[in-house]
Amino acid sequence: MEGGAPEVPGSWDDLDTAEVHNLIDYDLVLEVSRTRAAIRRAAEG
Repeated sequence: MEGGAPEVPGSWDDLDTAEVHNLIDYDLVLEVSRTRAAIRRAAEG
């Protein structure tokens, strides 16, 4: 990879690779974010 950007851990390349290999469970991510939002709302009253 001459002249290209250096490979950086946690870069978009890693995200693309993870997505291609289905390593990211978007349903789980959604569920976690919804749960966090519900907890936050409950804590705020």
